[in-house]
Amino acid sequence: MTDPAAFSTAPRQQVAQVIGVFSGPWDTGRAAKDGAVIGFEDLFRAFSAAAEAGEVALKTAEISIFRNHRRIRDFLAGCDAVYANCGPWAALLYLVREKEGLDVQIIREVRTVGWVGYIWQEEVAGALARAGDQRVFPSSYARDIWDAAAPGVSESRVYYPIIRDTAVTTAPVVRPASATVGFFSVLSRDKGFACLPRVIARMLAGGHAIERLVLAGEQADPALYTSVVNDLTDIGIEVSFRGGLPNWEVRELMATCDCVFFLSVSSIESLGRVMIEASEQGVPVVTADFGAARDLVQADYRIPVTYLPDASGPCDSAFALAQLDIDQWQPPANLSRADCFMQSVAEYRAEGHTAADLLYTQHVEPTALNRPIAFSFGCDIDGLTLAQRLLADPAVLQEAPIHELLDLGGTLKQYLLANGYNPQVRFQPVLPALA
Repeated sequence: MTDPAAFSTAPRQQVAQVIGVFSGPWDTGRAAKDGAVIGFEDLFRAFSAAAEAGEVALKTAEISIFRNHRRIRDFLAGCDAVYANCGPWAALLYLVREKEGLDVQIIREVRTVGWVGYIWQEEVAGALARAGDQRVFPSSYARDIWDAAAPGVSESRVYYPIIRDTAVTTAPVVRPASATVGFFSVLSRDKGFACLPRVIARMLAGGHAIERLVLAGEQADPALYTSVVNDLTDIGIEVSFRGGLPNWEVRELMATCDCVFFLSVSSIESLGRVMIEASEQGVPVVTADFGAARDLVQADYRIPVTYLPDASGPCDSAFALAQLDIDQWQPPANLSRADCFMQSVAEYRAEGHTAADLLYTQHVEPTALNRPIAFSFGCDIDGLTLAQRLLADPAVLQEAPIHELLDLGGTLKQYLLANGYNPQVRFQPVLPALA
């Protein structure tokens, strides 16, 4: 992550005065919001704060503009720079800018690694990007492997502010009498859910008192859920399943835990917001030694992994890239937030960056790191050609929505898959360089 102090010491050159950003709708009608939706809302708040501070002029638009070519054109034409979010909106903005010959900077996000909408976005935007555009990643891990897989002219940045709603009041935390741990993620194999019984057994053997596990997340595989809960019951763990919950309620539950598990080795993992949120609640996290966890969590709290020799599959699915070497891990003697997290977690909070920082050049960005995994993708269908067909057939995006944000993304995904666009993604371990 970029050192916030670098912005105060490096000369600033503002490259945009009017910034365009999308304003929602963020309430999807579901109790549990997708992490990308929460991220969209966070970025809108960050830009709103920059506008209130007089750093930029803000022009907002709802996601519904993407159902009308003229509205996209008018939005772009009225801005010096547009924060494009990601997926269909980012790709379509690049297409319209090129078609209309507009002079506007586009800042796009790449929120995940191997997923159909993001791969299509990068195939389209990468071909149409100009010097001065930026692509923004949630972690150094995501940036490094994307820069290697799909290099281009866009400047790469690591920027992911997490903005809290201070209007939400939370009840005082009352820790239960029993020792409690938590797992707050999709209950799937690639997220490490199947490993929970062995990880908890390892911690019990290391002297940690664990009596109760709180689960909050979607059951991706009911048979797997039953198997894991039975194994936990066999070792004396009481399991409380809460299902999908609002983000503020998840944070309240985190605060009642002695530690939180984040065991993801998923092909689509790019950050792991759970780690940042647990840090904010003062709760340590036990993670896999994988992805962004390597930049955020101290080594004692990371379980070693062995990368699978050739993990691959279609990009509309998620799968594991590694297996946890639980027997090779010695849990920390004591669990504490101070010992768990690196200083870099602080850079994800509102005070770590401001939205206006993205509009300045001459910033300082860390050198890309060597990562233990390499990412690549390939498809027989040309994504840019398919994008141009989509723009020429606006009826595809005109169906009456239930929810603009979710339906537009879902409509695009189905359009891609129906037209044969589902690249094969591949992850391969990278051998360490010889000295």
